[in-house]
Amino acid sequence: MLTFLLFGMTCSLARSQTVFEPRGVSLGASATLAGDVRGIFANPASLSGMDLWEGEIASTIPSQGSGFQFEGITAGRRILDALAVNFEYSPGAELDFVFPSSVRIRGLEFATGRTVTYKELLAGSLAVTFNPSLSAGLTIRSRTVTVSDPQLDLQDTTIVTVTNEAHRTSILFDLGLRWEASEFAAFSLVGRGIPMVPGSSLPAEFSSYEFPRQSGLEAGIVITPSPSVGITLIGGTLRMGSFGVEWHPIPSVTLGGATFLDADQSPAVIAGAVSAGWSIGPVAMEASYLKFVNQTNRGNNIVASGIPGSSIRAVEMCPYSPDRLSFGLKVAIGSERIPQVRILGVELNGAIFPAACRTLAYRPLGRVHVKNVSQGSVQVRASFFIDKLMDGPTESRPVTIESDKEMDLPLLAVFNESVHDATAMTVHDGTVTVSVSPTDEADDRTQTRVVVRGRNDWDGNVETLRYFVRPEDPEVLRVTRDILANAIDSLSGVPGPLQLFRKVRVLCNAFAGKLVYVNDPRESADFVQYPDETLHLRGGDCDDMAVCFASLLGSIGVGTAFVDVVPPDNPDSSHVYLMFDTGLAPEFASHIAENSKRYVLRRDQKGNETVWIPIETTAIMKGFDEAWTFGAKQFYNDTKVRSGLVDGWVKVVDLQ
Repeated sequence: MLTFLLFGMTCSLARSQTVFEPRGVSLGASATLAGDVRGIFANPASLSGMDLWEGEIASTIPSQGSGFQFEGITAGRRILDALAVNFEYSPGAELDFVFPSSVRIRGLEFATGRTVTYKELLAGSLAVTFNPSLSAGLTIRSRTVTVSDPQLDLQDTTIVTVTNEAHRTSILFDLGLRWEASEFAAFSLVGRGIPMVPGSSLPAEFSSYEFPRQSGLEAGIVITPSPSVGITLIGGTLRMGSFGVEWHPIPSVTLGGATFLDADQSPAVIAGAVSAGWSIGPVAMEASYLKFVNQTNRGNNIVASGIPGSSIRAVEMCPYSPDRLSFGLKVAIGSERIPQVRILGVELNGAIFPAACRTLAYRPLGRVHVKNVSQGSVQVRASFFIDKLMDGPTESRPVTIESDKEMDLPLLAVFNESVHDATAMTVHDGTVTVSVSPTDEADDRTQTRVVVRGRNDWDGNVETLRYFVRPEDPEVLRVTRDILANAIDSLSGVPGPLQLFRKVRVLCNAFAGKLVYVNDPRESADFVQYPDETLHLRGGDCDDMAVCFASLLGSIGVGTAFVDVVPPDNPDSSHVYLMFDTGLAPEFASHIAENSKRYVLRRDQKGNETVWIPIETTAIMKGFDEAWTFGAKQFYNDTKVRSGLVDGWVKVVDLQ
């Protein structure tokens, strides 16, 4: 696994939270691509790639002092695939300064001394993964300054020590981004030291001991010229930077080194570090040695005459931090899945039209090209998801792919009603995931841009025009019920076989003189009104009229069909109109028309031949008889005279 140096080094320089573990001191390798719990020290976004549970404990042997010192512990948990959290407890992040002094009272000398303690005890992080190459993270951390100033007080004849103590605790956060541009390069951007709760100030006499209120922006790059070598560079607005190299001579062994820079110190190269690590299974052991160039005042209990607060920018990497030998032990529980399939590419069929989106539950909207990278055959399924437009991912059926073979898997989608809310075209991020059955964990995922058209957009295909037909629409039902209720007397004497025909006549005549046709020739894509919109606007073009009357007739149980005409010699004059099923058997056709050219004999859904009548829906404003005459003449001319059905430029699409 590739690991990288720079970000842990930068963490030591540019942030206040302690870097107590060896890799953070000298490598920072996990910050960019390794993405485990140790990434918190450099960039919280790096937590996104950690295992289910991870933890590390570390100790050091300072150059001044004896024995091991407990530095801290950090533990993290990955939640689902997109989130990871981490908490850190670091009691070793402490610097103590003693300012000795003495007081002579009545010839007696009393020793006294002011102490200043800097602590960074607690931190927590959250990381979010947006896609396999991009993640973001947030670290919230505490920072405390304590000043203890003992003073002598003469009470009667007794000298009493009275301690004046002041505290200041601040809460800050770091915000990080991580982008893996390719297998050879990764980038990081971190905003550090952003105050959330500044805390109260120290009293004026202690103000020189305050941490400086500095925030900064930090950018870095990691280059991997080969799988076994990583090179890192970083710099930022805090005038600090570092350079590092890490080498994996064998997969389980890591060697590395780093150089630290600070433009505000002299010399600018302030420290160097080397490290070694060894891992086996879920356990990783590491050691590092950090050496500072300037050895003045290096130690944890520093006797000083005075220190500028501005020099204490980070407890673990400041002019008073000691050299140290560090040891760390990391354990991972619930290791990350080894992917068995990979996504090679995604191809969508085109934009999604809300009116026809119900068909995408069984008719693929596209496909994902995958490869089996495991050593055996696997059963693979693909899922597709668009946030807010779908209640959950829609999965394909599992298919078997042999080892090292490639295959296309269909992408299906079940949308919720929100897809109909947009009135104009929108662009969304669709998440494509592939996984191996029977587990639910993703083996690979990617995102693709999806164009969703407005609710009234139509792709120009008469087959999908049917999805605008809404016989169950409340407004459609209200209109048909009101019209037929007003005609109940005239319909009461009509023989049963003629009831459907007479009801259609009544419905159509009710709109005579009340609709306006808007000339809008259909092109490859169009705008189609839903039936309630046409009823409200009292008009529309041929598509709108056909959809509206198909809905009205369908609401009273009349079978309908679209007649789609695209003349080969003049495609721009394409047209859609309607025909409906009277329910009459052929032997009763003469009851409605003596001329056989005025009707069509077709089989209904049960296979029975019945009488169908073409009507030009854009002529209904002139009444049913005019619409029937116009439609029958047009259908006969296009299908019988010019053989449109035989040649394929006339299509009849049944709706019920």
